[in-house]
Amino acid sequence: MNGIYVYWGEAKVKLSWNRNLQLPPRELITSVHGFCFKDDKLL
Repeated sequence: MNGIYVYWGEAKVKLSWNRNLQLPPRELITSVHGFCFKDDKLL
């Protein structure tokens, strides 16, 4: 899993993603979802 730290306002956040995931064809993708964590807790 890849990750990068960025500043969101004054907060430092880590953005990460999984490149090994097999996706369907782009025209079939209608939405995306994400999970946000802070201090190992789901926000």
